[in-house]
Amino acid sequence: MPLPRPLCTRLPGELEAELEERFAALEWSPSEGLRNVVREWLAAHRFRELEFRDTAFGRRAAVRGGPEVWEVAQVAGDEREIGERVESHFSWVGRDALVDALAYAAAFPAEIGRILERNRRLAGGDAS
Repeated sequence: MPLPRPLCTRLPGELEAELEERFAALEWSPSEGLRNVVREWLAAHRFRELEFRDTAFGRRAAVRGGPEVWEVAQVAGDEREIGERVESHFSWVGRDALVDALAYAAAFPAEIGRILERNRRLAGGDAS
């Protein structure tokens, strides 16, 4: 697979310093950080009911003021549809937000799948 085309830009010094500090705190390289920032920005425009949060396990997509996306996907199960189980479990969350959460899970299955798999391992007592 060919490498992606590089995209170059110039940043004011103060912005570059702030970005480098933030990326270092997240343990991201500058390239990784910029890719993640752009991906999150695009996702935030595509999935208007979602936000990204810093957690003990890294940055994660979540419903604004509500559960993380993986939590909604876990309750929805393999069908990944809004049903009575999802709506009753997250009764305080609007339907549009739940729809966005499951749409995000469908758009980024590897990301959500890694979180769900880790949770399964931990629940089963295998902390590897």
